[in-house]
Amino acid sequence: MWLPAIYCCGCGRAGWMTALEPGTDAVVLDGGEIREASVDRPELPRPFIDATNEYRGAVADGAELSAFDDEDGKRALMWFHTSMRTLSITGPSEEARAEGSSVPVLTYSDLGAEGYARDQVCLNCGEPDAVRYIGSRVVTQVSVMTIHGAKGMEVTHVSLMGVGKEFMPLRFRLKNLSEQDARAALQQERSLLYVAASRARDELVITTVGERSELLPEG
Repeated sequence: MWLPAIYCCGCGRAGWMTALEPGTDAVVLDGGEIREASVDRPELPRPFIDATNEYRGAVADGAELSAFDDEDGKRALMWFHTSMRTLSITGPSEEARAEGSSVPVLTYSDLGAEGYARDQVCLNCGEPDAVRYIGSRVVTQVSVMTIHGAKGMEVTHVSLMGVGKEFMPLRFRLKNLSEQDARAALQQERSLLYVAASRARDELVITTVGERSELLPEG
């Protein structure tokens, strides 16, 4: 699945743009239709920001996903189920998790969503008139997927976002384990990072949140 890439010209956080089919909650996946809606029906576009780090943090802290919601409805942490083209607060099934077809995202919520879309409000910093497509004349698109969903694929460019110490490896996975089991779990996390990084054919970009993950090489 490919979606137009976007970024916030205020805080710089990046993501993808979608749109809703008129009169429904179904998510449009065609890049041309999404860009057309941005011009002709500005209340329909819905920016997504990858919320994998927020979701991992919630799991690690035992917090509800609603902890990341903005009280004014400018954003909510939801699941984008690509196979069904739907947004939901309900997590994916075990089958969907294995396929990598569901992604946690920040997106607009509540009754003000259409207004936020028209005002191009950033989901991260809340600034209006801040959401921009990446690439003005060239249609830039990115594929949205989990690491598990990327297994076996090869693409020209890969961006791994938020590979920080608090999120990879997941600390809660290593708690209360024997030394041998902890080493095995750490190796699984290292292997997962390798799978993600090795999908790139031409360029790999890794960003971190806070202190870098101990699984990243030095330099």
